[in-house]
Amino acid sequence: MNNVLEKVIDSLVSSVIKMPEIRSVGINIGSPAAAASGDGVDIYVFCDSIPCMEDRYAAMCGHGLRNIRPNAFKGDAANGCGTRDSAAYDSATVNVTYFVSQEIAAFVDTVAKGERFAEENGVWPTARLAAIRSLRVIHDREGFLAGLKQKLDVYPQPLAGKILDRYKKVIGGGEELALAASSGDVIFYHSALDAALEAFLQVIFVMNGQYFPGRRAASLCMEDFKLKPDRCGARLVRVVGLGASAASLADSYKLWRELARELSALCGEG
Repeated sequence: MNNVLEKVIDSLVSSVIKMPEIRSVGINIGSPAAAASGDGVDIYVFCDSIPCMEDRYAAMCGHGLRNIRPNAFKGDAANGCGTRDSAAYDSATVNVTYFVSQEIAAFVDTVAKGERFAEENGVWPTARLAAIRSLRVIHDREGFLAGLKQKLDVYPQPLAGKILDRYKKVIGGGEELALAASSGDVIFYHSALDAALEAFLQVIFVMNGQYFPGRRAASLCMEDFKLKPDRCGARLVRVVGLGASAASLADSYKLWRELARELSALCGEG
């Protein structure tokens, strides 16, 4: 983030925290998850209750922001979603998302216990945990955000256990992927490969003590992983590329099996 944008964000946050409902504010810049979302800034605001739209809009005015859009997105709090206001500054998107503190704390507890981790309507519950864990605390009345981040600092064993129990034995893709590879049907193969890839990503993130942020950010995150097959990212891309042609499905499957065996060995299943 350049110096000018940083001053804009500081000014914006100063206005946001004047609203009496606000408990904590964190900013997500520079993490792989943030980088994957494009040239932007994500500001998380934790509140006793969501301020009214008029107050939130007023907080975004007067900082050089343009295209201010209150309620750009409003998701289900039970799924860890908040109310997002969006604006632009030069080429950067600035998102300010408001969460009710009690609701997000309950969501985090549910995911940490391993009660929900599978994709829900295109969103991975662990992605919210990844974002919260990477937040830089800007304002923290009563230490709410610091406590939430501390809870997520060490990967919860109940969550890790549930994910590994579900995925580590199916990394290779099983009979369906083998059948798809031999069928010559590219669409069938990619459907089966997608399920195997989901298992692979879930396992490798748990092994490295990182919350799965969703596929958009996965490759960037994996670059820094210590536990992974050699040249993991490049080989995964190669698997997908070879799988685009019926003539090379067998080569794609062979490379996938090699990757799966190496990851299984790393997690004690080889």
